[in-house]
Amino acid sequence: MELRGRNICAGGYKESSGSRFKAFAPASGQLLEPDFEEADAGLINQALVQAEEAFEPYRKLKAEARAQFLDRIAVEIEDLGDRLIERAQLETALPKERLAGERGRTINQLKMLAQLIREGSWVEARIVSSGTPSPEPWVLPVRFAAEEPCSMLRQAGPLRFRFMPRWAASIHSSFCPAP
Repeated sequence: MELRGRNICAGGYKESSGSRFKAFAPASGQLLEPDFEEADAGLINQALVQAEEAFEPYRKLKAEARAQFLDRIAVEIEDLGDRLIERAQLETALPKERLAGERGRTINQLKMLAQLIREGSWVEARIVSSGTPSPEPWVLPVRFAAEEPCSMLRQAGPLRFRFMPRWAASIHSSFCPAP
């Protein structure tokens, strides 16, 4: 895993006039290499425009192609091996076992989303509140990949992954452009 400290937008490294910063190792107090580029407003806008442009083609992909995409992300994370855990430990001071568990959960949830896409029952899923108070979260009826492709994400908000945000996986599985 080679860290370059550069921004990636639409599959390529992009230049930015943003400031530079270093990661910090809280356990030792040392600054870590490499320097990282902060995305400037122009690059952020470019990313938003390119995400919007990618929306329609991605939305039209067959379920199997989307599932394979999520499976591939899981494989790529897994293939980083201990290098990912070691760097995360440097940057967070969390125990390796905890970080390995977070990585495993991330990989398994990506695989779960891929299975759900293949299975297909989510396409016109409706979760309706009974109207009585419940410890279960309230979710409005939604129709994925239809007129309002990101309605579920707008209502539910981001979930929390350590290595790959769950909202990013949810975006890919429900055809939403990622800002």
